[in-house]
Amino acid sequence: MQAFFSILDPGKSIPLHNGPYLGYLRYHLGLRVPKHAPPTLWIADEPYTWREGEAVMFDDSWPHRVENHARELRGVLIIDILRPLPLVPSLVNRLTTQVIVRHTYGRHVADRVRRFKEAA
Repeated sequence: MQAFFSILDPGKSIPLHNGPYLGYLRYHLGLRVPKHAPPTLWIADEPYTWREGEAVMFDDSWPHRVENHARELRGVLIIDILRPLPLVPSLVNRLTTQVIVRHTYGRHVADRVRRFKEAA
């Protein structure tokens, strides 16, 4: 399991993407959501509008994007939860997430942050 905060500036969007690994479900908890023109999470072309204190869980491997036309930032707590599976696939999933995904995905995110800082 991993958790992080996602802060999206006013007027910014996140383009269509999907998670790098099928072994997680993604949980979003709305912490700070603009009241006027709240941001929308599109999951496989189905809209979800965050509300403060409410959550949504979805399959991160499905294509999804975010549109924020509000004049305020949006803050969401994101928690990746291991997908419930039968015993043997669950053991494989745990091993995969601990050994492979955590190192490669974590490095990918760290590299993106470094490049962003260098460009600023």
